Amino acid sequence: MLDGVVRRRIEEISLAPMAGQALERVTRDGRHEPVLDAALHGLSRYIAVHGEDMHRRLGAQSPWWVPGPLSNRMVHRLLVRSETVLRQMASDRRHPLRIQLTDALVNLAEQLQSDPLMRRRGEEMKAELLAQPTVRELGATLWKEVKDELRAQSVEPESELRRRLSALIANGGRRLATDPDLAAAVERAADSALKVGLTSFDEELVGLVTGTIARWDAHDTAYRLELLLGPDLQYIRINGTVFGALAGLALHAAATAA
Repeated sequence: MLDGVVRRRIEEISLAPMAGQALERVTRDGRHEPVLDAALHGLSRYIAVHGEDMHRRLGAQSPWWVPGPLSNRMVHRLLVRSETVLRQMASDRRHPLRIQLTDALVNLAEQLQSDPLMRRRGEEMKAELLAQPTVRELGATLWKEVKDELRAQSVEPESELRRRLSALIANGGRRLATDPDLAAAVERAADSALKVGLTSFDEELVGLVTGTIARWDAHDTAYRLELLLGPDLQYIRINGTVFGALAGLALHAAATAA
């Protein structure tokens, strides 16, 4: 069921326009700048740390007719220059290449929302994603992991789940006891929920109650009523006995006197 719900929700969403709207919000008013700072710094550090490995890989792919020393020098200069440019872009938000990158992101956000080709490619990517076995099993896997975690924490007295629930219930009780506005809001919400439930499921509730009572036998019904109304029934019995006796005595005395 969870897999079907997730799949239907994803299928109803147009991936490209949604991604374009998200990218537009991110790039609005320079909100993307910290992300670019981190990304550019990360790329610069990656080249600095893995430069030798990249040098070896790029050098191995050089054309056969390029001499080895020349190829090594070209790759070395390329890596050094790339690291320098990335570091400059990360530290200077007015760097020309960084401005071009920002403009490209803004243009991409607009294209994702308005370009039919982008929309079609987004739908194709979404279909390919949903067709993956891992994605098809995602709902069941998540549900199983949640159930297993809840079971494990529910039997552990000192688990994080129990502590948080206990704290939440205690805080909620204190707020209900000390905050009249919150108590009134909760009471209104409970009244509304009860009214909605009674009006929406009145036939089902009546059927449930009448069906349950119809299955009771006479002894079981008397026993249940005794448990539910025991004190009131005893009060009624005592009152009936006392007032009945007094009424009888009064009638007897009146008949005797007559």
